[in-house]
Order: sequence, then C-alpha cells, then structure tokens
Amino acid sequence: MSRLWRSRKANVLLIWILLMFLLSAWTGSLTFTVMQTEELRIVGVDFNVDDTIDIHIQNTGTVTVTITDVKVDYMIIDVIDVTVHPGESYEVTGVPCAWVEETKYDIAVMTNTGKTFMYKAMSPST
Repeated sequence: MSRLWRSRKANVLLIWILLMFLLSAWTGSLTFTVMQTEELRIVGVDFNVDDTIDIHIQNTGTVTVTITDVKVDYMIIDVIDVTVHPGESYEVTGVPCAWVEETKYDIAVMTNTGKTFMYKAMSPST
C-alpha cells in the first residue's frame, strides 16, 4: 500500500483528471436540460381572395410547441391548439383577415407558454 502513494504527482494528476471528467459530465448534463428552446419561424403568409390568410410556420427549436393564438395587427384569433414537433412545418389556414392590397401586416403566432413570434407581411396587389 505504501508503494501506491510514493508518486504523489501521479496521484494528484489522476485525481485531477477524474475530477475534470466528472465536472464536464455534470455540466454537460445541465446544458442538455437547460438548452431546450421554443422557437417558431414564420416562413410565409398567403393572402386569399376570401379575406383569409394562411400562415406557414416551422418549428426551429428543440422542443414541441403548441400554437394557441394568431394575431393579425391588433386582432387576436383563437385557433385550435396545434402541436408542432421540432423540425416540422405547419400551415395555419383560413385565418380571418379582411386584408387591403399593398398593406403591411404584423402577424404573430402565440404559444401555450406565452411566447410570441412575429412576422411582417405585405399583402399583394390584385
């Protein structure tokens, strides 16, 4: 047993390496649980002739997102709760909007956690 403790430098180095390994494993596990992000990207808006719009959405985050509301300028429209998994796309169709040609609109998608994702869209000329 006394032979093991003769090289103190080697023992200190071994203990330091083990501690660094344990610390990196612990902080790595914290990073994976904290780094989950809720992120939606509105990739486009279609203005339909029947005074509705279609909103094209992509989940670019790392967690599943539930869309609860859509906001067009200042009007909030309830939509059926839609779940979008990471990497998936979805289209919210038939959102009522009496749009006017060549007008800018602020489009927002709201989630069940209260986050809002904004997009500016210009209506086409007819």
